[in-house]
Amino acid sequence: MSVRLRAVALAATAVLGSSLISGCGAGQTTPVLLRSGTTLGLAWYLWAWEQKGSLCMSTGTAAGPDGGDITPPPNAVEGGQCEYTDKYPAATYYMSAEGGTDGKDDFTVSLVFGPLPSDATHIKVATHLTLTTQPFPSGKGLPTGRYWVWVDTYVPPASVGTVLDVPQPLDNQGKPVAFQIF
Repeated sequence: MSVRLRAVALAATAVLGSSLISGCGAGQTTPVLLRSGTTLGLAWYLWAWEQKGSLCMSTGTAAGPDGGDITPPPNAVEGGQCEYTDKYPAATYYMSAEGGTDGKDDFTVSLVFGPLPSDATHIKVATHLTLTTQPFPSGKGLPTGRYWVWVDTYVPPASVGTVLDVPQPLDNQGKPVAFQIF
């Protein structure tokens, strides 16, 4: 992940404060596990749910998303947010999560993820890397739309090219799609 992309995501975390994941509460749907895997020996889990009318996406453990009474292990990939909107100056339509296997701030793995409109079947994240997006599972209390997740080393290999500061959603024909507020 580029230093600038990471800085934007961390700034969004700081500004969103009250919108960040804070555990279960009123008006919340059951969290849905979207994807999981292991990268560089580090297990990660990406969850989504609705909370007070806003979409939330966060990393967590196999038991559920971070927050509330779920405490991730010290070597977990951590990060997430609720309310994917443009109403906060530093907020973006995507979020990043970092993790390392040493229990310190020496990150080794990075996840970048976010929600997208239904017609955004791809997202360009670097000059040489376009990802396929996935639809949110239906019947689970999630909005209609798609999501994307990019899991890589904290410093991506040169083969992906230059990481874009703002990922670009694309339709099936490769034409840009505007981000949508979730």
